[in-house]
Amino acid sequence: MNRTSRLSQTRGAQNYKQLEGLIPEDSTAYFCTQNDAAGRKWEENATGVLQEEGIIVKIVATPKLYKDIDEWIHAEADSRIIQQAIARPKMFRCCL
Repeated sequence: MNRTSRLSQTRGAQNYKQLEGLIPEDSTAYFCTQNDAAGRKWEENATGVLQEEGIIVKIVATPKLYKDIDEWIHAEADSRIIQQAIARPKMFRCCL
């Protein structure tokens, strides 16, 4: 199977539309969002955009102790911990 990885970052809760057309159909997107109301809103909106394009979305949960994945990594998470979080996303939405 041919796999391609892409990393995309959008700044601001309203910039979720930047994802339109960015991820190929039949792909899986992993979100690591902010642990606040704006992050949850972005996650909801971005998931909707990708669902319309037939993309599976998995949410990689950052522990509530940290505001985002960057803070988590700087505090304690090494690559092994992040890989485990990606392997077992807390939420799963299938967009078929």
